[in-house]
Amino acid sequence: DVPALVSGDSLVMFDPHVNYLPGATASQPGIKIKFTGEGANLLGHFPDQFTPFAMFGCDLKNHFDGTFFRFPLRPKHLAKD
Repeated sequence: DVPALVSGDSLVMFDPHVNYLPGATASQPGIKIKFTGEGANLLGHFPDQFTPFAMFGCDLKNHFDGTFFRFPLRPKHLAKD
């Protein structure tokens, strides 16, 4: 799981350990995705990852008027990795 934020038309995901996001590197440990527009369907493609956003009014299809942060919560033994 990775920290993420949504603001306006963008989803930003951070992978500080560069273990989860394809293409993440130590110099660029994240990704920014514009989720609005033709064919955009992040929630449909990755429902397990993005359902929490929908619970707060962000459908990841339309402009989100605000900023939403999602931080993973892990037990101490998993957080050290």
